[in-house]
Order: sequence, then C-alpha cells, then structure tokens
Amino acid sequence: MAILFNPSSGRGLSLKKEDRIKALLKQNSIPFQWFCSRSENHFRQLAQEKARSFQVILVVGGDTSFQIAASEIHKSPYQPTLYLMPTGSANDIAMSLGIHSVDSTIQSLLESKTRQMDLGLLEIKGRSEKIYFVGSLSLGLGATINQFVAHYWKQHPLRAKYGKLIQVWAGFLGARHSFQHQNIPMKIQLSSDDSTHNIESSIVVFSNVPCYAGGLRVCPWASPFDGKLDCSIIHTTSFMHTARFAYSVWRQKHKHKKEIRYLQNKSFSVSSQEPINIQYDGQIIPGIRDFQASILPSALNILE
Repeated sequence: MAILFNPSSGRGLSLKKEDRIKALLKQNSIPFQWFCSRSENHFRQLAQEKARSFQVILVVGGDTSFQIAASEIHKSPYQPTLYLMPTGSANDIAMSLGIHSVDSTIQSLLESKTRQMDLGLLEIKGRSEKIYFVGSLSLGLGATINQFVAHYWKQHPLRAKYGKLIQVWAGFLGARHSFQHQNIPMKIQLSSDDSTHNIESSIVVFSNVPCYAGGLRVCPWASPFDGKLDCSIIHTTSFMHTARFAYSVWRQKHKHKKEIRYLQNKSFSVSSQEPINIQYDGQIIPGIRDFQASILPSALNILE
C-alpha cells in the first residue's frame, strides 16, 4: 500500500496526526510505504507514479487531496484501489463514505472489501480538459464563500487551531460578504435530458455524495453508488434568510421548504450570460459561462 500524505490538509493540522497514523498501521501489521507531498503538483505527481506499482493507495488528507488522487488514477491505465483517511477541514467525502476517524479507516484496511464508486465529470465549453470531482460541484454561494474563507485563513492563519467553530463562523462571514457585494443571486439556464429551467438562485449544488460544506446534508439521498447526479437549487434572498435556511439544513428540516427544489439526472448543462465561478471539492474555477456536469458510473475502485 502506498500512503499519499498531504501535511497541509486541515490548514496544517494533518501534520499533527502523522505519528499516530504510522503507529496504528504498524500496530495492526499493515504494510505500507509513506510518501509526503511537498505541493499540490507534487501530490499529483505522486498519485500518477504510485498508481503504476501499488495495489492500494491511501490518501491521508482532505477532500481536495482525494479528488486529485481519484482524478489521476482515473486517467491512468492502472486502477489501484483507493481509500481515504480524513485529515482535512470539511471531510465531506469521508463522512459520506462512513469514514469518521483514523480508526475507522484502519478497520476498512483490515477488512479489505472493495466496491465501485461513481465519479463526477466537469466539461467546460471551449476547453479540452476534463475535470473530475468526487464529492460535489457548486455555483453561487458555494464558490463565493469558499473564496472568502480561503482569503480569511490567509489573513488569520492562527485561528485555524479553533477548528470547526471558527470554520463555521468564517463561512457565515463569507455569506454576508457575498450578499453585501451583490454577488448573489445568479441567473442561469439549467438543462437536462427532458427539461430546461431558467433559474435565479443563491446556490446550486451538484452532488455525488450526501455531505456538503462540512457535513450539511443538503441532498441526503445523494449516493456515489447509484450512477446519478443530484442537483439542489436553493433560492435565498439575504444573508439572514440564508442563515435561517442553513440552520434548517443542519436540523434536516429543509427538504420540503419552498426555498429548495431537487433534480436528478445523469447529466446537466449550465449556461450563464454573466461569467460565474465553479467550486468543486474545495477548488475554484473562475469566469465560466457554459459547462456540463455529468456522472461516470462505477469509475473508481474503493475500499468500503
């Protein structure tokens, strides 16, 4: 087994878990080789290289780290089994797969049961590159909050030690900033096989997994094993309206509210007169007008 370790996941908190992870692997007699990345490009290179010579690749990192490894493995002619030990900030992919701790990852490694997982595909009009996502792809607040929070951590790096609470607070600040600067609502045209919708929305989320934005189950029935992509369209009109709706999502009381509607298909096309930003698994692509989001069924071999 190759372990791809991202020491910067969780804004550096990943590094604090390194010794414990190695000790647990040795205690359970799990053979491994440890590869520490120096940068995102180096992590991508490691995923490419180790896919050739290892049967199992374990990512120790967050959602973005897992997305990078999954993308490189899918593009490779080699198909090792992939798994995740969560040390990131949001860990939505891990929570969706039932991986809640280092210990639960160790248990899955010991049992060695595999299954095939769906992979999301993003294709941008006018670009030849295919971009893969594992967890979710979002527009509107999904992108603007992510950008604000990334800037917030750069300005206040020491606040990372306060963990989940300060992360939620930064997200609320990001939502308020988005409405104050009139980045929301956005207007898009959304098309699937049998319908076209003209939408004014504060956030649109395409989900391959049920968890989003640090564990919120916006679309709780989304599954990475059903061969379908779930789309959640949310329309809130102010920061306070958004905060109240987010609270209802946290309590799982939102599914029948008028602010949200759901669609499900294998593929969706989106177009916008104004350039919009796309967020996928923690990464941002700015200034997009036309794209297609679709699902690739059973594209990855993972442990369960």
